[in-house]
Amino acid sequence: MFADFNPLALDLLKKMLTISPQRRITVEQALEHPYLAALHDVEDEPAADPLHPYDFDFELYDLTADQLMDLLYDEVMLYHDSARLDAYIEDRLQCPQGRTGIRFNLLGASGRSS
Repeated sequence: MFADFNPLALDLLKKMLTISPQRRITVEQALEHPYLAALHDVEDEPAADPLHPYDFDFELYDLTADQLMDLLYDEVMLYHDSARLDAYIEDRLQCPQGRTGIRFNLLGASGRSS
């Protein structure tokens, strides 16, 4: 399907689309990849802190499509409702490990949450 594409681009894409976060290429590694050599400039590439685990605790559970849609809706609303954003910030401080298991009553349930 991608026979006519640049092999370096395909290599980078494959490394970025790896499902396992432990095996997936990091941003820094991606910026150093040969495909991006012409764009790579260490002096002009800002770095950021890693994302907080609170925002990814949903990955610990086997959620239904409806549960995922609820979480997605909540995420979108953070950008449109300052009260929700304030509550999110406070909850993240109070419960840094996340609340998905509590919210959907999944703690101790079968699946990856044990």
